[in-house]
Formats: sequence, C-alpha cells, structure tokens
Amino acid sequence: MFYKHDMDRALSLYEQLAAHDPSNEIYPREIALVSRILASDAGDRHDYAKQRALIDRAGQIDRRRVKRKPIDREARLELSFDLSMLATWHENVHDDERALGNSRKSS
Repeated sequence: MFYKHDMDRALSLYEQLAAHDPSNEIYPREIALVSRILASDAGDRHDYAKQRALIDRAGQIDRRRVKRKPIDREARLELSFDLSMLATWHENVHDDERALGNSRKSS
C-alpha cells in the first residue's frame, strides 16, 4: 500500500544524503524515482501544479544522468518514464499538441 507520508520522508532523506555526498550517483536516481511516485499520486489527486513540479524534477535528474552516460539503458528508460508522465500531464491539462510531442519523445 502507498503511504504518501513515507514517500515524502524518503524524498527528504535522499535530498539530505545527496547534499551530504554529491558524488554519489545513487541518491539523485532515488530522488527521481520517489518524485515520479509522488507525481503519480499528485495526478490522482488532480494537483497538477505539484505533479508538474515533481515530473520536471525527475526529468532534470534523468537528463543529467543520460548526458553523463549516454549509453546507460536504465537512465534512458527512466527518462522515457519522465517524458511519458509529462505527456500524460499535458493531456490532463488539455494541451494535446504537447502531449503528443512528449509521447513521441518517450518512445
């Protein structure tokens, strides 16, 4: 079962760990993962502003990961998840043109 307060606490913990050890590549990945989970929950609650902020955060992290390691399949896959979520967000706010564009990028 999903417990939002646990995910909020996990996000806070990973942010603290990343600030303490910026060279560790695991923490940003976990921040992106938890951000996607929380973004999905925000979308379910129709809190589209919060959802967009979380999607953008995950996308920024995953874009940096792909830029650092272009052949990292996990980073590329996770970026495609971000883009897919962004496409869904655009669809939910009735921006169909951008939804289609982001959907194509995620494939």
